[in-house]
Amino acid sequence: MLSVLILTDFSNNSWAALNYAIGVFSSTQANYHLLHINEEDDEESSTIKTTKETKLLQKKLERNFPEIVNQITILTNKGNFIEIVREHVKANQIDFICMGTKGLHQQQDSILGSHAASVITRVKCPVFVIPEKAKIKLPQQVLLPTDFNSLYQYKALKSLLKIGKIHQTLLNVLYVFKKPHKFSELQERHRNVLRMYLQEIKHQFIFQRNKTLEHAVQAVIEATECSLIAMPARHLNLFQHILFEPETEKINYPETIPFLVLHANS
Repeated sequence: MLSVLILTDFSNNSWAALNYAIGVFSSTQANYHLLHINEEDDEESSTIKTTKETKLLQKKLERNFPEIVNQITILTNKGNFIEIVREHVKANQIDFICMGTKGLHQQQDSILGSHAASVITRVKCPVFVIPEKAKIKLPQQVLLPTDFNSLYQYKALKSLLKIGKIHQTLLNVLYVFKKPHKFSELQERHRNVLRMYLQEIKHQFIFQRNKTLEHAVQAVIEATECSLIAMPARHLNLFQHILFEPETEKINYPETIPFLVLHANS
């Protein structure tokens, strides 16, 4: 049985992340741990607020998910956000973390948004990052951008392969180039290793000429039915750039397409 940790601040954005997680894992057995972490200084008022919000959330769960409400647990903790997330990942043997993000220009207003980069890079567990406007759509096509310069470890791909098997996913491996060229010997070797790892699921390689990765991803999403983007956690700068600092209004997929962050140590 899978174990899924959903980080919540009781917002609509957190509720969207919960709905996405339950939708993705509805065809398999899973336990869901909803975790709220309180970092406020005013203990008395924050405790009262948390208790009230927890009761409201429990009633909402009972109304909306009566068939699986016994598989959902609400957890609350006080302290350092990242340390507590790490503790729960270990204690509950978490397979996936799921967290929401606000719109591209609203991260400062979201507790979860402000912690997104830290969770992505500092917690060694696959993370679903769910935009507030994302539609609950099963990941039947997933996009994996790569330059073949780095070797994917099998451990990092395990979570992606698991999703692929659950949903009979087609994985689109995207390579972007600015001008025609041949792969280096290293790139060719890395591509062959990746191809070997991906034999467990349906996949195809897409080669696209474009100015930037962001534009290439946008083009592939518009041309296919990709509803999830998978990327390694080591690409923090790229995540930061795509999710929080887009350079053009033509790039809109970070508002609507969930990301799956891959970890080699998970």
